[in-house]
Amino acid sequence: MTEDDAFLSNTPTGTLVYRVPAPHVLMGQSRDFIWEYDALHFTVVVQAVKPDGSEWLHCKSSSKCRLRYHRHLTPILKWISPPVVYQKAEIELIFDPKSTMSRIKDVASDDFPFVNAKIGEANIDFEGYVSSGKQFSGWYNNAVRGKVGDQKISDNLKVNMLWETGYAIHDPISMQNCDIAGTKCYEAKTVPAIYSIDQNEGYVTGGQVITVKGFGFAEGTIKPTIDGVECKVISQNADEFKCRAGAATEVSKLTHTI
Repeated sequence: MTEDDAFLSNTPTGTLVYRVPAPHVLMGQSRDFIWEYDALHFTVVVQAVKPDGSEWLHCKSSSKCRLRYHRHLTPILKWISPPVVYQKAEIELIFDPKSTMSRIKDVASDDFPFVNAKIGEANIDFEGYVSSGKQFSGWYNNAVRGKVGDQKISDNLKVNMLWETGYAIHDPISMQNCDIAGTKCYEAKTVPAIYSIDQNEGYVTGGQVITVKGFGFAEGTIKPTIDGVECKVISQNADEFKCRAGAATEVSKLTHTI
């Protein structure tokens, strides 16, 4: 079980409280298969593992162990904008909660009706963007803004939105972003970003050590250039790198537009 699934279960007293997996996980299918069904029904059986073996625990009343998934109670994640992100970037999620809001009860005044939203394994921070206790309209495209958390550089990351009633399903068309050729598709991708450069002028002879601060510099090889001339990397970590400017054959060509 993950932190998203764990609740205050107390097995000695016979109390099991947990979040069930999504139907596509239960059935070993792609997440899009749910679009073929309006509802799915399952029977829950618990296996108790003991030192001397295991035992299957069955419900005294079978009706209390039936698990029902309904599409009209499942939020739909429509798209993320922009789909190309970096650490601390602002993004917007568009979703339709369907009839989910009618099933969410007793939400604390400082909580959201959804538990979290993630790009990959990193949470999106909604603090300061979404008001606590906000209500969303069913059967309507709603939007929330947030800030991207610490990410790994990747050309394809999944976007997930977990509600009190379970995970949102994805619109199989609008959640996909592809290149012009249609050969590389993704829900979201993360790229390095430059936040600041400590020098913006130097000499044609080169030799200046320049510090670049940003995100995503720990992974892979960095090949910075200045006016097309290599700036040789002398140190790097996740948040910054230093490079020594090479000699240029001429001064920079600057164009001033008024």
